[in-house]
Amino acid sequence: MQSLPFPTIAVINGFCYTGAMELMLAHDLIYAAEECTMADTHAKWGIAPKWGMSQRLPLRVGLHAAMELSFTCRLVTGIEAQRMGLVNSAVPGVQLEAYVKGRIEEISKNSAQTVALMKRLYYYGGHRSVREGLKYEQEDQTKLTDRGGVDFKKGMARKSKL
Repeated sequence: MQSLPFPTIAVINGFCYTGAMELMLAHDLIYAAEECTMADTHAKWGIAPKWGMSQRLPLRVGLHAAMELSFTCRLVTGIEAQRMGLVNSAVPGVQLEAYVKGRIEEISKNSAQTVALMKRLYYYGGHRSVREGLKYEQEDQTKLTDRGGVDFKKGMARKSKL
């Protein structure tokens, strides 16, 4: 999912444990119901993660928080998951669908090509040094044409002078 040229979104409204949590972490954006629960329970069942838990969880919450979640198998609510950075946002379950639709509408109003480029740049830089990420960004030659090119940029310049 990380290599798809569009954002992937996980919506958690209920229980999200072990393998489901690994799949959740493979998404670009994660939205949860405040009352949902999630946990890495690999250690509880004596099974090894195989779908990215050991790599993605520390990137979301930090190494030591990830180790605590994995070692203890502690359940966290959507509220706590938001506080620790595990999910982007947590809202009451009855509002979750409308909230996510709103985020999708916000994204879809923007340049799909730029969103795809930003996704690629973020994932590239997130696994390398800042220097390597900056170099990659500077050297990227992606042509962005879905916003009218030069005419759109001229219009943006005029609006910014107002």
